[in-house]
Amino acid sequence: MKTLSREEIQRMTNSTGIGGISRSGGGGGGGGGSDLTGYATQLWVNDNYLSIDFFSSLFKAYGPAETQGDPDVEIVPNDTESTISNIKAMFGFWTEQYISALGQGSGGGGGGGATTLSDLLDVEFSGTPSDGQVLKYNGTTHKWYNGNDEGLTSLPWSSITGKPTTLSGYGITDAYISSGTIYLGGNSITPLTSSSLIGYATQSWVQQQGYLTSSSLTGYATQSWVQQQGYLTSSSLTGYATQNWVQQQGYLTSSDISDMATKTWVGNQGYLTSTSSLNATNLTGTIAFARLPTLYWADVAVSSSSNNNTSPQFGNVRIKPGSANYGGYLYFGDGSYAYICEASDDSLQYKVGTSKTHIFTVGTTNRMEVNNSGLSVNGGLSITGFIDGATNIELKPSSSSAGNGGYIDFHYNGSTSDYTSRIIEESSGTVKLYGNFVASGGVTALSDARLKDITGDTDVSVEQIASMPSVYYRWKKEDKSLHVGSIAQDWQKLLPEVVETNVDNEGNLSLNYGVAALISAITTARKVVDHEQRIIEIERILNNMEL
Repeated sequence: MKTLSREEIQRMTNSTGIGGISRSGGGGGGGGGSDLTGYATQLWVNDNYLSIDFFSSLFKAYGPAETQGDPDVEIVPNDTESTISNIKAMFGFWTEQYISALGQGSGGGGGGGATTLSDLLDVEFSGTPSDGQVLKYNGTTHKWYNGNDEGLTSLPWSSITGKPTTLSGYGITDAYISSGTIYLGGNSITPLTSSSLIGYATQSWVQQQGYLTSSSLTGYATQSWVQQQGYLTSSSLTGYATQNWVQQQGYLTSSDISDMATKTWVGNQGYLTSTSSLNATNLTGTIAFARLPTLYWADVAVSSSSNNNTSPQFGNVRIKPGSANYGGYLYFGDGSYAYICEASDDSLQYKVGTSKTHIFTVGTTNRMEVNNSGLSVNGGLSITGFIDGATNIELKPSSSSAGNGGYIDFHYNGSTSDYTSRIIEESSGTVKLYGNFVASGGVTALSDARLKDITGDTDVSVEQIASMPSVYYRWKKEDKSLHVGSIAQDWQKLLPEVVETNVDNEGNLSLNYGVAALISAITTARKVVDHEQRIIEIERILNNMEL
């Protein structure tokens, strides 16, 4: 057979005007075109020969790869030069004859097949099979293996057929139901009906009630456990004092007597006792640099005179210089720099150094000092009477507060906050009030034209003033009562001169309501006057028209 190339076949099928060639015929034909005699048509070839596509759908040929270990290489059809090592069938084989794998055996039958179970690829014996073993299948390895016969012990119940459907079918005669009662041998059970459960709770109902369970009480003590602990009860404490009762009795504690002397300490000081005696009626002169015991006398009069104790006041210690009614001194230290004296009748003076400085100390802190400059109080000053006098009250800060003036703080109802209201001089000549100011009389401000350099007139309009907010409000802090007013931020945009910034050192704004109201009233009054003049002019024109 002559092999046709693709170009030759295309030339035959695509040429026109070739006589004598029938597409349905095979071989040749008469007529013209004698140069194509013996050539086959495409239709004839398709009807008589297998195509490459059809062959590839049935079989695939493979050859060895160039590199050992790589997959086999597919051999394309009509490749007669490559080595074919195996052929893969794309579908299963079957035949009514035989298929031989290893050649043809004797007797015309297929030869070379497996002759034992161990030769099969899906069989994997464990050792040598023994008597009584059976063939089992492993679903993991997908192979058959030898194992012991476990009999019916491993037979699933579902694999048993013909099972009875009643108890009697199994030969059981002592289990039955009669008149709604179940009999099991010598025992009987009468099942409950729906009417028998009326009033009983269901499981779901009980779970919805939130009742405590045994796990909810884990860690809690039972009554019997508590009784076994020997804990005290209310009756066990009869006659005992409670903490509140003890605190109400005013009993002393260890801290109350921390600075008091014990009996042993007093005994070690060598003080005179009631049985001791001092062989002197009066003490005269000066006793210095001596350690005296404690004096337990009814009256002590110390003086250079021997007859100064003519009228003793028992229980007192009196310092009396001779017959004078005042002038006694009580000195401290080894000099005359610190003393207490009665300078005149009913005048007690405390002196330190050469100046008459009076210092009153609490603990280690000087709380009040009186000197030539005046009175200095370190701490709070409480006055129950009046502050009266012809002098002025001056508030002057310390040098450490330079740049800030003095201030007066008010604490309404004993408030523990920094202050509820404050009057302070924050800059020279400017006093500010933190809080509300209410005056029962008139409030005026300096406004003399001789003190002013006027630079122009305000340029706000009635319409702009009308756009300013008029609101009810409550302060977020301090009092929560209802107030009425406006908003500083809006006035700052219209007339910034009536708004002050950072008035409380926290960046907040303050509105000068008085100035804002004055400018608004003047602006509105000008508008009213202008309208009045327009109305007069309109009335004049109307009157002339009537005339």
